[in-house]
Formats: sequence, structure tokens, C-alpha cells
Amino acid sequence: MNKGYNFIYILFYCSLLSFKAYPQSKYEVVFDKGYAERAKLFDTIVMKELEQLGYADFEKRMGKLEEKAKKMGDYGVQLEIIMGRSEYRNKHDLTNADETIAMMEKLLAGLDKKKYPEYAALIMFDLGNNYFSKKFSYTKAFENYINSYNMVKEFNSGNFPHKKNVLANIGTRYYSIGDHEKAKEILLESDTLPDSRIQITNYNNKNTLGLIYRYYGQYDTAITYFEQTRQLAAQGGSEVWENIAKGNIGICYYQQGKYDQAIPLLKDDVTACLKHGPRAYDNALNSQLILADIHLEMDSIDAVAEGIRLVNQYIDATRDKIKVRSMLYPVLSKYYYKKGDLSKAYAYQDSAAKYKDSLSKRDNIYLLAKVEHKKELEKHEAELEILHAEKRLMEFTRNGLIGGIALLGIIAVLTINRQKLRHKIRQNALVASQEMARQELLNATAQLESYTRRLQEKNAIIEKSTLEIEKLRTTLTASQQEQVNNEALQQLHASTILTDEEWDEFKTLFEQVHKGFLLRLKDKMPGLSPADTRFIVLSKLKLNNKEMAGILGVQPDSIRSNKYRLRKKFNLPDDSNIADFVDAI
Repeated sequence: MNKGYNFIYILFYCSLLSFKAYPQSKYEVVFDKGYAERAKLFDTIVMKELEQLGYADFEKRMGKLEEKAKKMGDYGVQLEIIMGRSEYRNKHDLTNADETIAMMEKLLAGLDKKKYPEYAALIMFDLGNNYFSKKFSYTKAFENYINSYNMVKEFNSGNFPHKKNVLANIGTRYYSIGDHEKAKEILLESDTLPDSRIQITNYNNKNTLGLIYRYYGQYDTAITYFEQTRQLAAQGGSEVWENIAKGNIGICYYQQGKYDQAIPLLKDDVTACLKHGPRAYDNALNSQLILADIHLEMDSIDAVAEGIRLVNQYIDATRDKIKVRSMLYPVLSKYYYKKGDLSKAYAYQDSAAKYKDSLSKRDNIYLLAKVEHKKELEKHEAELEILHAEKRLMEFTRNGLIGGIALLGIIAVLTINRQKLRHKIRQNALVASQEMARQELLNATAQLESYTRRLQEKNAIIEKSTLEIEKLRTTLTASQQEQVNNEALQQLHASTILTDEEWDEFKTLFEQVHKGFLLRLKDKMPGLSPADTRFIVLSKLKLNNKEMAGILGVQPDSIRSNKYRLRKKFNLPDDSNIADFVDAI
């Protein structure tokens, strides 16, 4: 009897062990596979199950799989585990951008990019996302996005399953900094690829294309993409994305003045997003405020009041309070104006202006990111062109040497034949041919050395330029981005300063170009009149008398008089240059 019980107990214990071991052994199908098969298996078997676990259980399972990968020497699986951990932390808001960046930079530096190009592209993509999340690191973000995109676009989607996800997210980043054309180019390319396992990629790809076409006023095309988003979301069971798409269609109708068609779609969006939770509150309140604006146009005051109450209820839980308030206060101003409460209407009008200014300053950060990104792209393209030019030069050099060697061979054969014909002439001909061969070899060697020296000089120039650019970038960051950009200068030169408001706008733009100049001017010369200040600012821009007169709306003679008066005021010699005096400030 005891032996029978022992046998049953052993069977039961073994079955428990096999049950506990099963999940880990199931994950081991990812070993000894090529990239495409390994990546698909890791996504569909490992991550699909483990990303649902709590962090402790997730790390425990991943740790065991990592031990097995190290024991087997499967570095591809180790890289999948690293990327899987990053994906999990992002999904569960556990990411520390600085720590992730440091880890990924170190991983990328030690990676054999020729052996693991797919992981190099994914790591750079992940770095781009983390730099972008830090804000004010957009240059580094797009440097990584560009490098990742240039690799990914060469991959076949069958051999690189993550291609759609990478392209869709990079395209969305371009949209977020206002580069709509580049965003459209990448997103249209992504839209031709098979649907991603990550459903939000499919929704986001088509939805952002809809936003781009709506921005251009191409409403029919925008609605087509929003409708495709809605259908995909309905098939995927995502109620919130289905209604976000409805809301975006409603905004298209709102912008066209088709209020009856817009209202039910916007209401569905508000209801679904509020039900979904805080992550969707921003979208809900955006649609609610558009509804309120429609009701203002239709004089439905009670509906406006209910909409404002709803917005105030949820506004503190939104992620982008500046944007929500910049939409709320104009609605409040118009609401109280229609109710006849002018004091409140004007107060909210002032608040609306302040938040509009705050939003504008934030948008300028994105504009700067766009400019920096374009410069980075131009630098990257210039470096590629230099590399191509050097490659062509090397090919030309090689072909020239081959031709020279072939020519020497022909001369040698002819010389030998001549030696056989005449004994006496052979010695002279041999000496002559040897001398000729020596000179040609020297010439060929000198030519090769010259080409080599040029290549070295070009490389030195590239390295020096790179160091200077990095040094400049570091300096700019340390001094809070004291940057003289061509776009700002062009706007300054095209400005007119005829009113105080225009002067305030001009000063803001000028400060972007010459940071701190006006403060230094005020400290050194506190007694300057407004006219003197404007003249000195324009002098700093190296404008001639005619250009200054055009900006200030005066005659060129007034400019000359102003120069004469300033010389007297500052005890400058008659032959002194005002520009030199201004530069010394």
C-alpha cells in the first residue's frame, strides 16, 4: 500500500515540475533562429504573454531566459531580451530616459553592426524615442531617427517584421515637430506594408495621415484615412480609437461649417474617451471644447455651459493643460460676452492671450527642433556625398594604376623584342626603356601619393569640422542655445517697426539671434532713447541706411542724422564706424 502511494506521489510531483517548467521551455523556441523568425517568435510567444505580467514576474521569467541565452551563446536572443525589457518599461511607464539612453548608447557602441544590423536600427530607434521624451534633446533624437530610418528603409518587411512599427512612429515624430511633408512621405511608405502586430501602430499610421491631410485642408482624403482608422479599431476591439477617429472626422466637418454632421461624432468621441480614463482625457476635452464652440455659433448657451462644466471637471487630470486652457479661455470669453458679462469676457480674453503666448513659445521649441533636424539631415547628406566622392576618386586612382602597369608591361615586351633584333641598339634601348619605366613608375607613385594625401586632408577636414560642430553645439547648449539661424535673420531683415507692437515682436525675434544684447545695451547705456535703441539694434544687423529706413518707415536722411547724433552723444570721432562701436557692446 505504501509503495503504491509513493508511486502516485512521485507521478504527481513530476507532473507539477513539468507544469512549472513548461512556460520556460516554451519560450526556448526562439533559440538558434535567424533574425526574422526569432523576432516573430519573441513577439508572439514571449512578449505577448510576459507583457501582461507584473514587473517582478516579468523580470523573473526574462532573467531565466537570459541565463539560458548566455549559456548557449545566443547573442541574438540576448538582444531580443534587452529590447523586450525596454518595450515593457515603456508600455508600463517605468522608463527613466537618462538610464535607458546610457544603457542603449553603450550597447550600440559595442554592437557588431554588420552582424546585427536589424538590432542596430532598433536600438537607434529606441534612443530616438528616449531623447525625444526628454525634450530639448530633439537634435539627438532625430540624429538617431535618421540613422535608423536610413537602415530600415533598405530592409525587406518580410525579413524585418518591425519595419512598419519603426516607420510609423518616426513619421509621427516628424508630424509632431511640424514637418508635415517628411511625415507624409514616411507614413505613406509605412501604409503600404502589412499590418503590424502592435495594433496601435496601424491606428496611429492612418490617423496621423488623416491629420496631415486635414492640416492641408484636403478634407475628403483626411476623412478617408480617419474612416480606415475607425474600421481597423472596430475590428481590433478598440472602442477609444474607434471614437477618436470619429472625433477627427467630426473636426473635419466642423472646420467646413457642417455642424449637424460634426456634433454626433464629437459627442461619441467625448463619451468614449472619458470612459477610457486619464490617458484619453486630453482628446475628450479637445472635442468637448470644439462642441462648445459650435454651440456658441448656434446660440445654444445652456449646452455651452454644460460643456464648460465638464471641461473644468477633468482639466486637472489632463497631460497637456496648456493646450486645453488655450482652447477653454476663448470659449469662456465668448460665452460671457453672449451673456452680457463684459468684465468676465475681457478677463478671460486676457487669459486666452496669455495661454496662446505660452503655447506659441512651446511651438517655437518644436520649430527649433525642426530647424536643427534639417541641419542634421543636411550634414548627414553632405557626409554621404563626401564618402561617395572619395569612393569615386579611389576607383579612378585604381583604374589609373592598372592602366599604368599595363602600359609598363607593353613597353617591356616591346623593349625585349627590340633587344632581339639588334645587339648594339639593345643596350641603349634598354637604358632608355628602364629610365622611361622608372619615371613612369615615379609619376604613378607620386600621383597615388597625391591622391592619398588629398584623401587624408579631406578626412582631417571632416574630423575637424565634426569636432567644431560638436563644440559649437555644446557651447550653444551651455549658453541656452545662443543660435544665429538664417530663418530668424531673414525675418528680421524683412520686418517693419512702425508700432510698439511690431517693435515688441521684432525684439523677441532679435533676442533669438543675439541673446542678451538688449540687456547688455541697457546696462552700458541706460540713458538711451527708444529711437536710439532701435537704431543700434538695426546697426547690429549690419543693415545699410536704405534698409534701416525701410524697416523704420523713415527717409534715409533721418538715418544719417541719427548716426551723426549718436557720434556726438557718445563722443565718437567723425570718421568712426558706428557698426564697430555696436559690435563692441
